[in-house]
Amino acid sequence: PTPPPDNSNSTAPPSHNKDDTRLESLRAWIVGEGISDAESLADPDSAPYRALDWLAFHDPLKLPVPVVENSTDSTNTTLSNDHQELLERYVASVLYFATNERLDFRVQEESVCTWHTNDNKGIYCRGENDIGVTHISLPQAFLSGYFPLELCSLPNLVHIDFSHNSLADLPDNIGKCSQLEYLLLGDNPWVLGTENKGFPSTFFELTNLKDLQLCTS
Repeated sequence: PTPPPDNSNSTAPPSHNKDDTRLESLRAWIVGEGISDAESLADPDSAPYRALDWLAFHDPLKLPVPVVENSTDSTNTTLSNDHQELLERYVASVLYFATNERLDFRVQEESVCTWHTNDNKGIYCRGENDIGVTHISLPQAFLSGYFPLELCSLPNLVHIDFSHNSLADLPDNIGKCSQLEYLLLGDNPWVLGTENKGFPSTFFELTNLKDLQLCTS
């Protein structure tokens, strides 16, 4: 009889079965930390689900998944370095998918702290190879899609520049980004009035803001 074909070197996507445990562990951690909600992580078309899928099956770093413990403390400030980096990779990947995959400088094999260009566009940390995302600067980066609320889960993020893009409204719970000091959003459709639904009520919870730019050119 003819032997079955040898698919050991096949380029087809790997089966998810062998990694289902990792995917479910990641999902439980993400939901447990309040980073994304369970509903979005169940929708294969959503940015959070696609980021989860990438972390589970395609991320070359394969960082360890935190053990979910029964606790009322859902803050991220006590995460180990590996788990902090995992959080940042997940959130950066949600941003990537939420803005229609426009982050051309995304290098999957490296820390998100290196995901930027020589013209000062991208993701920046306290140090080039350190964890702790502090700045996301993407002006005139041809972004479309939406502002992902997951960014508010980055405890060190103080500066966001999404000016001169085509992003939709701010999320209703933007107040969760209470650590923000600089928020630059000028020249986006909702600011220009083409898709303006007004400010979310929680916007006024951003009490640490030092600079808010909504002007148009």
